Amino acid sequence: MLNKKILAVAIAAGFTMNANAAITLSDTTADLVTYATETYSATDLNADGLLPVSQGGTELDVITNLGFTIAAGTSKYVRFDLSAGEFDSVPALTGTNVVASVSTGGDGEDFVIFEVTGDNAGTPVELQSSVVLTMSAADYLIDPATTTTVTYTLYETAANAVNQTAGTALSTASEAAISTGSASTGTFTVADTAVATVASEFTVFDDPASADPADTLAEIAVGAIDTSKLIKTGTFLNAGTGAAVVVGDLYTTPQDVNFAGDFTFGDWTTDTAADCSNAGTAVALSSDKTVATAANLAVGVPVYLCVDNTDEDTVKKGSYSVTLVDDKLTNTLGKIAYNTTSVEVPYITTYADYNQRFYLINNGVVDSQYSFTFTSEDGVTATPGAMASGVIPAGEVLSLKASDVVTLSGKTRTSAVIEVEAEDDDFSAATQTVNLSNAGTDTTVLN
Repeated sequence: MLNKKILAVAIAAGFTMNANAAITLSDTTADLVTYATETYSATDLNADGLLPVSQGGTELDVITNLGFTIAAGTSKYVRFDLSAGEFDSVPALTGTNVVASVSTGGDGEDFVIFEVTGDNAGTPVELQSSVVLTMSAADYLIDPATTTTVTYTLYETAANAVNQTAGTALSTASEAAISTGSASTGTFTVADTAVATVASEFTVFDDPASADPADTLAEIAVGAIDTSKLIKTGTFLNAGTGAAVVVGDLYTTPQDVNFAGDFTFGDWTTDTAADCSNAGTAVALSSDKTVATAANLAVGVPVYLCVDNTDEDTVKKGSYSVTLVDDKLTNTLGKIAYNTTSVEVPYITTYADYNQRFYLINNGVVDSQYSFTFTSEDGVTATPGAMASGVIPAGEVLSLKASDVVTLSGKTRTSAVIEVEAEDDDFSAATQTVNLSNAGTDTTVLN
């Protein structure tokens, strides 16, 4: 049995593919037919490791000019050779006034030889070199690891055709004909970036539809599943039937979908509206809130991962990915960012014998919002102080005492990240710690 998912042809660059066309040796256009790896498995190969393929129309017919005149009442011999393949049915050769019969080869062989003569309603006729021949077979066996090439040769005698005697070919042509490959792009998402604002202390998001930074959203999409992106450009065929396939054959729907990321804030849903305006469906969170599962999700239409932060939790920066569980496909989904420049502060202290200050310098032409967020060791609680967020006036320096930025319990040290609504080149920061017992100073440039 062939796999349920059917799809064919991953196009080689420059090749033209059409399910209703044929392999034409007498032109300069390549007609490679490629069967998708998604349409078969190892169990479909025969004992010799060859893959049975069938044509649904005329895509595997081989068309060529005769290439040399056959006089009335005489015969010549046409040979077709397959590299990396065999005929899996009896081939036929047709053309106007062409009478052809298989002399040898054909079904079960990698070649076939036809004896060809001209006849019109019982009267022998001459076949001109321009006569078009069509060789057709319903089924083939191909080596899925390489490309099958078809070669046409016209010989004067049967012996020359059988022995492929050097120098005796009257006409010849060859072309890459059949191949295998994946038709899936592997891409099924549209990545996006949701931007939390420093002005809101990272509780709401910039509105991407508005140029006004004051316009914000409490609910926003982080990214979208879009399975229409899974299929490559071109016409794809099923190895079992030769039928053309569509993108819906590339994925299973519905199926479980796992989102990975930070789900410790807000309320998360999946929604079919890009602005998250539909009712949405809640996702199930893992105990550590790093995985969100949408069970039995219909993935055949665009689906958006939405976060509603109406409760004004602190939004966390980070990236999100998504896995189609049944199809075992994983893509990057999107990310949450801040509209800031981030500056790491490795050490903050409120120890009574020290006096630590921060100097935040806004070299820009507009005021900039800033905010401190803290990361502490076990046993330490950091409570933001009155100056943990605020505004740095344009073209000015803001001086902050550590004790006004944070209150610490458990120990007197912590670390932080300063988020500033400014371009990196427009913002500078430094910290200076004074030892009150000996007046020693330690100055560190942070940015």
